[in-house]
Amino acid sequence: MFLKDLAAPLALMGVVEGEPPQAIIQDRKTQQTYFLYEGDTLGEITIRRVRPGVVTLEYDGDEMDLRF
Repeated sequence: MFLKDLAAPLALMGVVEGEPPQAIIQDRKTQQTYFLYEGDTLGEITIRRVRPGVVTLEYDGDEMDLRF
């Protein structure tokens, strides 16, 4: 399985700025919404960085950005 396949149903809905920042991610397949911090996991995906408008995801050494 590749990161792009695992992340395909995920949509970045927003970022709550603060210390630490929090990502709001929706799984379009299950209609679940998650509020995640850096280091949290969503299934097999790890949230690496949360910045305004972009969240970096990591799986099995690969990284990709999830944007609005």
